[in-house]
Amino acid sequence: MSAGKAIASHGEANRAANDALEAGGNAVDAAIAGFFALAAAEPGALLSPLAILWGGVGQAPRTIDGRAAQPGLSLARPRGLRGDDAPPPGALAAAPRSLAALAVAHAYSGSLAFGALVRPAAALAKSLGALRRAELLRAVASQGATALVHADVLRALLAAGGPQAGGALSEVDLRAPVPSDVRVPFVTLPSGLLAALPATHEDAPTATRRAGEAVVAADPNGLVAALACCPDPEGVLVPELEVGLARDAVPVRRGVPRVRPGTTLGRSLPLALLRHEGAAWLAAVGACGRADLQATDVAVHATLPELLLGLVASHRGAIALAATATRGARSTKTQVSRVTSGSP
Repeated sequence: MSAGKAIASHGEANRAANDALEAGGNAVDAAIAGFFALAAAEPGALLSPLAILWGGVGQAPRTIDGRAAQPGLSLARPRGLRGDDAPPPGALAAAPRSLAALAVAHAYSGSLAFGALVRPAAALAKSLGALRRAELLRAVASQGATALVHADVLRALLAAGGPQAGGALSEVDLRAPVPSDVRVPFVTLPSGLLAALPATHEDAPTATRRAGEAVVAADPNGLVAALACCPDPEGVLVPELEVGLARDAVPVRRGVPRVRPGTTLGRSLPLALLRHEGAAWLAAVGACGRADLQATDVAVHATLPELLLGLVASHRGAIALAATATRGARSTKTQVSRVTSGSP
């Protein structure tokens, strides 16, 4: 039986996802390992908004929403900015939920140990010279999301996005309330495809427009998974950790009702699960674009290649990816597809 296949928009994520499958992991493990490799290579990735979606034979489709939250839990409302005053960088720092989301996803469906999915990323960060980021990843490997409230890590994050930096990030924000966990319904489409799409929200007013990264995987047991994240390459830098906080928070302004702390901040993450009943295949789809994915985007396409080409064209994305598991009489065949802008 094959180990399964994965594909990602980032080279290091692609290698790590396939390594996880070769080590006996499933599609969820592969998506998580791919994300952490991306986080090792890109400072804006580890604490970036993300979502992970998976489903398969005997597993109802499910999504975990790991997008960032409006900070300020347990803090009094700040006085706020005047009128059109430019906010300091710290005021844009959102509360990350990426690590909590991955911990929840792994608890549901992961098969390899969580630390085993993170430790290769720590080694990668070290090899790239990002020694402080490597240290943080080693802490995540052993402590999971609670690594963010370890004394030194917490101090560094609050110095970058807390009240002293003009922001509202608090220790309570970083103790990571459990991200939303949703069973997503299948939507029947005219083409015979069925899609499960994560719920989407409007982007926060100050959210910077930026492209995402995606990892998709399929394993021999018929499980498929898709993860997308939206790193902020110019996020609020936390120099002690060599990572950045996404600039998705809505600054408080005088005379304007503030966004309630803990509110999920919208960030478009194009993901879908597809099922073709007649051909007995399941697919996880991710697009590296700048818009979310709606059921209508999927419904107009009769085949998976047409869908991927359509996503690249309509979502202003450079890449669309799919990992497919096809159930046969004796085994499951897995394959991956990648379509880029300019593809015939």
